[in-house]
Amino acid sequence: MYSAVKAGDIVIIEFGHNEGGGPQGNPQQGVCPGTDLTTTCNEYISNPLYSDGMGLLKLLPTEQQWQDCLYVLQYYRYTEDAVNTFKSKGVKVIVSSQTPNNPFKDTSGTPIYVSYAQQVAQQTSVNYINHFGYVLTRYQQLGASTVNGYFPQDNIHTSSAGADVVAQALVRGVLCDANDPLAPYVMNTNVQPSKVPSLTFTPKHYAKKFKFPS
Repeated sequence: MYSAVKAGDIVIIEFGHNEGGGPQGNPQQGVCPGTDLTTTCNEYISNPLYSDGMGLLKLLPTEQQWQDCLYVLQYYRYTEDAVNTFKSKGVKVIVSSQTPNNPFKDTSGTPIYVSYAQQVAQQTSVNYINHFGYVLTRYQQLGASTVNGYFPQDNIHTSSAGADVVAQALVRGVLCDANDPLAPYVMNTNVQPSKVPSLTFTPKHYAKKFKFPS
């Protein structure tokens, strides 16, 4: 993608759904916890090629394999690197938080990556969309019966109808930020949610207030 973009293009970066669990709990995808930009965490315990599952090495890796396994950083670092890499080409970057799982059935609450995304956007001086908050608002408006129907397989992946709701929420986030570089290109502004007030979501595991730009 980096080789395909050029100065003036717009890139939206939205990470979060696949990063949880850490390298041990989510091999090949999980990232280290925290916001430190340099600390790495050890992935060997989750790699059956090298580990007995208890942290003891079974096979001495090559130098490259050692680097590949050890060099796992944080969501914060990976997202910041992605933003700065695109900015170096003159690309206009928007950081978007991940979308929520089905809030009427999922009990995990608000992922830490939602706030991390906002922090990275502020740190790198790019626009931010609280995609999580906008989608959650729309889910509350639609209610449990409708929203449950958007998740035919699990609590993460939506149907095409659910995907349309998620896409409209992103557009609303763009329109609510007058400085968003994508806003001038939005042709259809009739998207939901039509407005996004501060709210408290009723299921207890999402019982916290979200504040949005007017």
